[in-house]
Amino acid sequence: MVDGEGKDFAALATSTTSTTYNLKKAQQYFQAGLKELGQDSLTLNLLGDDDATKSITEFLQSQLASHLDGLKVEVTNIPKQLRITRMQSGDYDLVFTGWERTSKMRFPS
Repeated sequence: MVDGEGKDFAALATSTTSTTYNLKKAQQYFQAGLKELGQDSLTLNLLGDDDATKSITEFLQSQLASHLDGLKVEVTNIPKQLRITRMQSGDYDLVFTGWERTSKMRFPS
């Protein structure tokens, strides 16, 4: 995908200052958090749109649960307007949302 000036989005979005991924440390922090809460498991609800983000929320559910022992992620995919209402009221644990392509963005042919 390129922007209105023909620049590749992947190149524009690349960051050399982003954080690194450390699964072992994430697992340690998660287990320490459970211990601090006095729990051996945690269930979170991941909120997303019913069509646009369904496959992504299901992927995130799978990845989070399979990498963090004791975490259960329940996915709720609902119509976008309802998701926005729930976000504004704070009625969620986790939410996945994103931006949509505008008329200035185009795919290379």
